[in-house]
Amino acid sequence: MAAPGPDARETPDGLPLRDGYATLVTFVDNPTVMLWEKETTPTGIDNGEPIDQTTFHNTTYATKWPQEISEITDGSFLAAYDPDVEDEIMSLVGNNQEITVTFNDGSTKAIWGYLKSFIPQRHTKGQQPTAEITIVATNMDDSFAEYGPAVASASGT
Repeated sequence: MAAPGPDARETPDGLPLRDGYATLVTFVDNPTVMLWEKETTPTGIDNGEPIDQTTFHNTTYATKWPQEISEITDGSFLAAYDPDVEDEIMSLVGNNQEITVTFNDGSTKAIWGYLKSFIPQRHTKGQQPTAEITIVATNMDDSFAEYGPAVASASGT
């Protein structure tokens, strides 16, 4: 192999999301949970720290290599809530299930995961009370079969 050379950036296929409104989160075990999304951070992908490959035979640069497997990062959302949601939250916390994020263009990303936390935020005069909800991707169903995110594009993207 030779040293890397420049490559030209090409126009990507598809269409970018034009607005974050309204990105919604669905828990399959309770699709009508009393939460109203205000801000959403979908799960992402993280390959982790590089693996150091440097040896005493390197002469100029430290060398690294990517890990073989990647992690699906936590997702979260800020939501308005009904105080009666507490029982519903208790049934979702720690319960491995399908969780779907629906983007405003109609595309979806479904994962296996669970609701990790529901943390009410400070209540302030003149502001709607909210809670920060965190979801964790488990990447496996209840039979321990491994699955990554299932992404479905919206029509026309």
